[in-house]
Amino acid sequence: EHSGFISFTLHLIKELNQIGKHRTAETYMTTLNSFVRFRKGKDVLLEEVDSSLMMKYESYLKSTGICPNTTSYYMRILKAAYNYGIKKRWIKENKYPFQGVFTGIEKTAKRAVGEEVVHKLEQLDLRNKPLLDLAKDMFFFSIYTRGMSFIDIAYLNKENVNGNILVYKRHKTNQKIEVTLPDCAMRIVRKYAAIMTESDYLFPLLYSPGRKKVTAYPTALHNHNDRLKKISELLGLSVCLTSYTSRHTWASLAK
Repeated sequence: EHSGFISFTLHLIKELNQIGKHRTAETYMTTLNSFVRFRKGKDVLLEEVDSSLMMKYESYLKSTGICPNTTSYYMRILKAAYNYGIKKRWIKENKYPFQGVFTGIEKTAKRAVGEEVVHKLEQLDLRNKPLLDLAKDMFFFSIYTRGMSFIDIAYLNKENVNGNILVYKRHKTNQKIEVTLPDCAMRIVRKYAAIMTESDYLFPLLYSPGRKKVTAYPTALHNHNDRLKKISELLGLSVCLTSYTSRHTWASLAK
């Protein structure tokens, strides 16, 4: 008998692994980890899983800068887990908790920007606006590293770089990736090494050397997107640059 939604979903993941559905179990685990972060590790009783809780979770996901399709994907997985609980009669009464949240698929807007925007951004002098300058550098660092995702950049440690070789594990898939850093990327690494003397992080995204403060990842992502929005306004762009834009821009430029 499982009284908590988190412990119940963990049990379901265990079952999936036992019957050899490892990929499915993995996606459930990724989703559950996100839900656990939202709940700050606190379980919630199965009978307390209702639409107001799921709407709060949805706005939490939005605040971390996740795109609507990912939010919807997480919701669909939790919904499948919940429905399984009903089928197994672990959940006595269906409260239809997913009625108020988006579980569809949104047509994704074209996220890449053209070469002319990249050149415009390159020429933008932000030296007197260090936080916007940081966002610009991270945007280019992502492009220079074949579309590295923001979460992977944020968690980079100095030991990930050896000479001009960058070795890291993808947060999402745990896959090991090795990239040779071009000179333009190395310039960015050296620039921040000068100010990140008392932290193991490569860039001041999860740690601010000035304020000597640690920043939680969702906050760091929110700040980054916020700064890119300001840069988009400075450039007079009709589309807003986001942490995804650099990945997609690299892909379309490479293509």
